[in-house]
Amino acid sequence: MLSKQSALLRLSLLFLLSAILTVGCGSRHSPSRTIDDGTHKWTFLIYMAADNNLEPYALQDFNELEQVGSDPNISLLVQIDRSPEYDTSDGNWTTTRRYYVTRDTDTSHFHSLLLQDLGELDMASPATLADFVQWGTSNYPADHYVLILWNHGRGWQTKTLAAYEPYVKAIQQDLSSGTEMSLADLSQALSQTPQMDVIAFDSCLMAMIEVAYSIRSAGEIMVASEENVPVQGQPYEFVISYLKANPGLPPKEFCQRLVSTYVRYYAARVTNPVTYSAIDLTRLDDFVSAVDQMAEYVVTNINSTRTPVRQAQQQAQWYDHDYHIYDYYKDLYDFARLVKEYSTNEELRMLSDAVMTSLADVVIAEAHSGSQVANSHGISIYLPDSGTYSSKYSCLDFATDTHWDEMLRAY
Repeated sequence: MLSKQSALLRLSLLFLLSAILTVGCGSRHSPSRTIDDGTHKWTFLIYMAADNNLEPYALQDFNELEQVGSDPNISLLVQIDRSPEYDTSDGNWTTTRRYYVTRDTDTSHFHSLLLQDLGELDMASPATLADFVQWGTSNYPADHYVLILWNHGRGWQTKTLAAYEPYVKAIQQDLSSGTEMSLADLSQALSQTPQMDVIAFDSCLMAMIEVAYSIRSAGEIMVASEENVPVQGQPYEFVISYLKANPGLPPKEFCQRLVSTYVRYYAARVTNPVTYSAIDLTRLDDFVSAVDQMAEYVVTNINSTRTPVRQAQQQAQWYDHDYHIYDYYKDLYDFARLVKEYSTNEELRMLSDAVMTSLADVVIAEAHSGSQVANSHGISIYLPDSGTYSSKYSCLDFATDTHWDEMLRAY
């Protein structure tokens, strides 16, 4: 496994080729360089944590990436960890590997360039994620970097909160290690890496203000879904094909395309509701300030604000329509809209307006399909019923830095 230290990242091409030959012995993959010889337009860093029941779909997505493959403008790098339990195809290896994705038409087997077999790694470890991003950005320099986090997603928390002291766990489930990654872990990992142009979640329920706030310094744009994501994930073939034809596309326009392609693709194929949105992390602080001011006002004036806030909480657009476990994740714009509608307090109405206006400034692109999510606007938030607040929420940066948690406890 390559070290994070810059000295090792500057090793000669010859040394790295020798290492790859050793690692790849007995593999069908031909060895090649791990340090690129020039800066390309885009480098995609796809972190596939498939050591869980999503393993079969990870293999499908990898083969889908191979339908388009890398080219002189775009490097597609995948770090994938498989499970010993859920899929035995393609050699049934269960370790963690790094690939440079090349184009082929075989949809059943990997033919991409195997760069490294790293053995069994904990993909929920911040160090593992940080090392992958550092390795990819150092060895495959580009004008723009896209990090895709592929796995289960649960917004800010896990189903069984008590099992994960002191932090709640949100993403990157690794069954062999018995671990998951918290938002604090994710923030820690990305604090050690170069800033990404795009951080995209191919995971359920991650388009939350709490998630965006935790990674606001790590990237410029976050792309995620308020609702659950179909197990097949992002339609990579269509997204990458478009970018290959338009490599000079700015990141903002790429994200707009990513959002629209995803929703169009699934609207034509599934009956489940789908959502996807792109959030401008560089403008998030102003939006969070607007949310904080509204929450602080509610707390300070709780006797006069409790009723409209409760009414709005009950009726706001909710998510997790497949399982109803996280149906207290609710669309933030819709909540503010309903607070304004139900309140006669002009100050609260004005503060609700400010939240809606600021959210519209932060959301670069938003699309949804299905009547169940008709009132989606791109960013959700934790909004449980009165009296059901989880104290684990107080661990989050967003809760620490705003009055939102105080509001949840007050109403």
